[in-house]
Order: sequence, then structure tokens, then C-alpha cells
Amino acid sequence: MLGLKQNTVALVPHDPAWKRVAAEECARIRDILGDVCIDCAHVGSTSIESICAKPSIDIAVGVDSFEKLPLYFDQMKDSGYIHREKNDNEWQLFFSKCGDAPDTRTLHIHVVIHGGREWRNYINFRDYIRSHECDAKKYEELKLRLCESFPLDRVSYTDGKAEFIERMLCRSDAYSYLGKRVEIGIDRPIGYLHRKGEKTLLYPINYGFLPGIIGGDGEELDVYVLGADRPLESTVGKIVGIVYREDDIEDKLIASIDNTYRTAEEMARAIEFQEKYYISRVEALDASEQIKNTNGENK
Repeated sequence: MLGLKQNTVALVPHDPAWKRVAAEECARIRDILGDVCIDCAHVGSTSIESICAKPSIDIAVGVDSFEKLPLYFDQMKDSGYIHREKNDNEWQLFFSKCGDAPDTRTLHIHVVIHGGREWRNYINFRDYIRSHECDAKKYEELKLRLCESFPLDRVSYTDGKAEFIERMLCRSDAYSYLGKRVEIGIDRPIGYLHRKGEKTLLYPINYGFLPGIIGGDGEELDVYVLGADRPLESTVGKIVGIVYREDDIEDKLIASIDNTYRTAEEMARAIEFQEKYYISRVEALDASEQIKNTNGENK
């Protein structure tokens, strides 16, 4: 089943056929755009098998520039992809495909800069929700509540998801670094005393950030650094864990610089000096190993 009337909201169980349809549409788009299309991916709720979705497929098309796209508008139109200029903005060109009825949409195409923030958001959000059943369930429950409240109001339905999606985008961005080797700047080395209000926090490990990578608090994404016994100014390490905070807007990364495997429990103990003030959980590179910290004291 595909097709949804404009400005309406309806959710249906996942249909395995959506994957095939999306693959066919991606192949058709690649044929039209040629080398202009760097990558084409099935995204959005129809790409997530564990949750219900509106019966219209979302596809992200990654290009290196929007400059050449107008040359292909006629070919896109001939294949049923209609450029919806009113939905364009500085980071996206938008196309849709109609169903049997002219007021229904079966396909939404989001043309964005490949590797840019919007491309990463589409891919990271999809991959994170696919691999985290608990958050996928929360997302589905939210969608169902909003659908019941706003069946004829697409704007209110979309607005109601915005806060949750923004939080998941921050979370999925952190998740995308799991297993990668990264450069890390250190701003709180071993022995650093951090004073905040009446509290003084002594750092027993190095603590830093990914230069130029912005986290949920609008500052560079923070990293706990394990495997060093002396203060560092910078280093390179492998991201082996993520700290998901339930009561804070920013998640943290955990890096290892000594190539030593650590369980989620071992990492949780190493960072407990600060995480004891939050409700947080650690996801290890081996995602089957998790431990939850329920102290939840306020900073």
C-alpha cells in the first residue's frame, strides 16, 4: 500500500515491499542524474522495519552541488518526479511523485548536499533507530498519539515530532562515531579541577572533545579518554562507547587510546566520577553490553 492524501496523516504497519519500491526508485533516479547523484538512500520511517509509517516513501539524494540540477528537471518530470519549488530551501531541493489520484503522494525526494549536515541527519537517524529498539518504540508511540490527535493536520503532526527528532538526531550523530578513530582535543586533563557552584570535580582521566564537531549543547562533542596515565594535550583514539544521558541535552563519547577492550560496566566505572550526577547509560562498541546508571543526582 502506497499513497497518502496531502495534508492528512495515516499510519500503517511496515510493508516489506517498501524496500523493493525504494530500491527501484533509487535506480531510476540514478539513471536520470548520472554522475550528479553521488548516492541515493531510502530514509524516513518506511525504511525502519520495526515501526509503522505513513505510506509514502522518503528518499535522500546526495549531490555535490545544486548548480546542475535544473538541467534534469524535465527528465525528472517525465519520470513522474515533480519539483515542488515551494518546499525548496537553502539546503534542499524537493520532488514528489503522485499516486493514482492527483492529490496523493507516494514518494518524497530530498536532494541535499552529500556528506552535509542534512545528508548525515537522514542517514544517522535511520541507522540509529533501526538498531535501538527502545527509542524506535518511543518514536512509534509518539507518532501514533499525534496521528490520533491530528489526522487532518500534517503541520501539527510534524511539529509534534520535532523535539523528539532533534534529540534523536543528537544521539544518532554520537552513535555514528562508534568504532571510528578520531582526533581528540583535551581541555580537562588528568588532575584537572572543575569548579561549578559548590562542587569541585577532580578528573581522574583525560576529558576532551572532537574539534569542529558540535554536540547537543551547541559546543564541541565531549569525549572521555581511557588508556592514558598522564595528562594529555591531544590524542588519537577509537570510539569504543557512548554515554546516553536521559536528563541532559548532550551525550558523550568514550575513546580508547591503548587498544584495550572494555565492557560497558568497566567504562561506566571509569566515568562514574561525573556521570553519577546524571541518569545515563553506556553503550559499548559491543552493543550487547550495556549498563544503566540510575543515580540521577543533579549537578
